[in-house]
Amino acid sequence: MSRREPLIGDVFAVRGTGLLGRVVSTSAVVGPTHGCVLVYVYAGARLAREALLLPPMMTTRAPWSHGTFEHLRSQPLLPGDYFERHCFRDARGAFVDEEGRPIEAPFEPVGECRILEVGAIEEAVARALAAAGGAARAGGSSVARETAGEDAAYVVEPRPPSVDEYLRLRLEAGLSAKTPDAARAGLAGTWFGVTVRAGGEAVGMGRVVGDGGCFFQVVDVAVLPGHQRRGLGKRIMAALVDHLRAHAPATAHVSLLADGEAHRLYEQFGFRATAPASIGMALKL
Repeated sequence: MSRREPLIGDVFAVRGTGLLGRVVSTSAVVGPTHGCVLVYVYAGARLAREALLLPPMMTTRAPWSHGTFEHLRSQPLLPGDYFERHCFRDARGAFVDEEGRPIEAPFEPVGECRILEVGAIEEAVARALAAAGGAARAGGSSVARETAGEDAAYVVEPRPPSVDEYLRLRLEAGLSAKTPDAARAGLAGTWFGVTVRAGGEAVGMGRVVGDGGCFFQVVDVAVLPGHQRRGLGKRIMAALVDHLRAHAPATAHVSLLADGEAHRLYEQFGFRATAPASIGMALKL
């Protein structure tokens, strides 16, 4: 298998997974960047748009130059092989097609309107394989195997922690302390929250608060020190962002405050710094 420039219709293998993919376009547009590569990755051997493992993705030539995508063969791309129009959601929550044109009414599947580099593609594939229980995996890369092992040890529940768990998680994860009364009132106002458990014990959490229509804020993303560096922060954010995209209006404003290097995690899910256009401010009571 040789490395080469991707061409429309090319079939490629996703290194170490046994998965197949297809080049659908080499003229996609992401912001000011033209000539992006639009690809499909399939759950099995059937190269049909109904068999996608992930929503369509836009990338560069990097996956081929790094060997993540390995060219297998050139094959004509027929009209029934691809969606006539694609839907992507940008960082502002607006929907556009693969050439950046606005879409009034979104339709499935919805991809991310951003350029996915090699690491982001590998993580997305690994997450999807783990969520599918490995049914689509023929080989299995080390990234996918590690993620699947972590998924077996941890359960992400679609509900916030109890008051006692919340207080403990904030304290042990290094966040500011809250009083029981404040925690009780705050948790009652949760729009959506998740709790990560290991053997029944709460070891991580994340919440979305807001007015339910116009404004939402991601808060309380925390993982206990002994369980960090295992992809749990990504799983928490994936659950929160997936719920926002499924249930929040497209016109809603979603924000968060990133401490230290946490912005690197949030950027993977479409969050972008707003400065200097706007500056985050806080009032200490």
